[in-house]
Amino acid sequence: MDDVEVPSDQDELLEEPLVAHVHDNYPRLWPPQDFCERMAEHATRPGICRQAPLFDEAKLAYASVLEALQGKSRGKASGYYQPLHDPFVRKLLEGIHSMLHFYINLSSAMYAKWGDSASMAALGLGHGKHCARVLSQLACQYILDRKALPVNPYSEWNKSMLADEDLADDIRLHLQSLGKEITVDKLVAYLDDPEVCRKHGINKKISERTAHRYLNELGYQCVVKPN
Repeated sequence: MDDVEVPSDQDELLEEPLVAHVHDNYPRLWPPQDFCERMAEHATRPGICRQAPLFDEAKLAYASVLEALQGKSRGKASGYYQPLHDPFVRKLLEGIHSMLHFYINLSSAMYAKWGDSASMAALGLGHGKHCARVLSQLACQYILDRKALPVNPYSEWNKSMLADEDLADDIRLHLQSLGKEITVDKLVAYLDDPEVCRKHGINKKISERTAHRYLNELGYQCVVKPN
């Protein structure tokens, strides 16, 4: 998607820095609006370039995302608590961290250059302009709300139903009631039963291959029938 044309008023890489973004200890007035208000105003004014976050806001977000990556401190005990991010989310957090680091670091060639910082961070992840725009959007969201961590849209696709302990217990009871007559087809039918689906919030029928995997996870050895 790097070659997709993006209108200039929507391009995250064309954000305009303000003089007040850069702190050089020279006294000057700050803009009258905070970041949230400016973003809301620009959303209603097509044709104007977006404005990058204020420099101090970016510095606070940088410290916060660093904590999210390394985990919270154990206090008097040495080290940090291990953060529970999957690889997908961690990669995005590392991208936001790199982008903000380029943006606020005085020794960086991208210092105070929002779009360039996003592009450089994306290159570090092995991607191009599309990734840079995504990182810019995520960084802005994170500055507005520290709880707005990236979400892995693929995690639920591979999540086993057996992670639901109540459902796993019901499946075990059902399998025990079958005695030696346990088959892949019967597990598929059980998980497709309207009452079971309603009780556990199941909204789609599982495949025989998935049922076979569930049986293996529960300690049963079953063979998938050939197509």
